[in-house]
Formats: sequence, structure tokens, C-alpha cells
Amino acid sequence: MNVNAASPSWNRVDLTYKSYSYEEMDDFSPSGFNISATYLLASKFFITSQRETVTYQYPAPRKDTTFELSVISFGMGLKHSIANSTDIWLGAGIASLETEVSDKIFINKEKSDGFYSEVGIRSMLSRKIELWGRCQRRTIEVLDGENKSNEYFTFGSRYLLNRSVSLISSFGTGQDHSNTTSIGLSVKF
Repeated sequence: MNVNAASPSWNRVDLTYKSYSYEEMDDFSPSGFNISATYLLASKFFITSQRETVTYQYPAPRKDTTFELSVISFGMGLKHSIANSTDIWLGAGIASLETEVSDKIFINKEKSDGFYSEVGIRSMLSRKIELWGRCQRRTIEVLDGENKSNEYFTFGSRYLLNRSVSLISSFGTGQDHSNTTSIGLSVKF
């Protein structure tokens, strides 16, 4: 068995459709697209970036009101192979969140900056199936200048269609009572 084929790939671009749901808000479910990339700089160090935009159109009687959330992040990390088929990693980076609520008359925009840290594991169960999990802690500045931290747990899988394209899916849950699901494609280079 080829060791490289059995190891998780760190040079990749993921494009997913992502949807949110919130335990305390039954009708609020923004969705949209997320693009992320990871590149291995050396045998253990990688960089990563993400751009996500999700929107929600409120139903009647507020059907002219739209909510939009944009997230941009950039980070670095250190990975360590604990077996030929399994890597663990630590990462940290900066994040910028922007929300916009608009209707026919008003637009309200808010922007918050902060940072994140994460720990995760990735494992190739076979040549075609990868499972991964991650715990991420985000600390974002809120309106009054104070910092607010939330933890998020995400679990996902990749199914390799060929040498460079995979189907990906994930499920996440957060300390802010959010749940996320995503599905998409991953391309390794």
C-alpha cells in the first residue's frame, strides 16, 4: 500500500454549501457557500484560509428583510502524524465577521474581529474514506468592546471519487446553540 495514498492530503480547496439552524430560533436558518483552502508549507506546518457567506430571507410579514453573515479567516497550524494514516493538528488564526440586516429602507451593518484556536484529528480509514473532527474556540469582539468566546465541534468525512476530487460532508454544533450541516466538493493539488 502506498503511504502517500493512505495519508490525509493537506493541499486542498473545499467548496461547500452550508446551512445553519439554531435551537432557540426555529425559523432562522441562514445558508450559503463556504470556500476554504489549506496548504502544507513544510512537512509539519500549514496555512489555511476561509471565506463564508450565508443569507436568510425572512418570511412574511418581514419578507423584505434579509440577513447576511460573512466570515473571513486566515490561520497557521502544526500537524503531527501519529500513524501513516492519521494526523493530529493545532492551529490558530484571525477572523473577521460582518453581519448585515437590510430591508427596502434601512441597512444595518456590524463588523467584529477576533481570533480562533483549534485542535483536530484526520484519519484515512481506507484509500477512499477520510474521517475528521475538530474543536475550535473563537473569541470575537462584540459591540460594547468586550470579547465573547464560543466553542464549536465539527465532524466530517471525505469520500475520494478519484485521485484529486472528493465528496465532503460535515456536521457541527456550537456553544451558541447553533448547528451546521455542509456538503460539497474538495479538490487536492
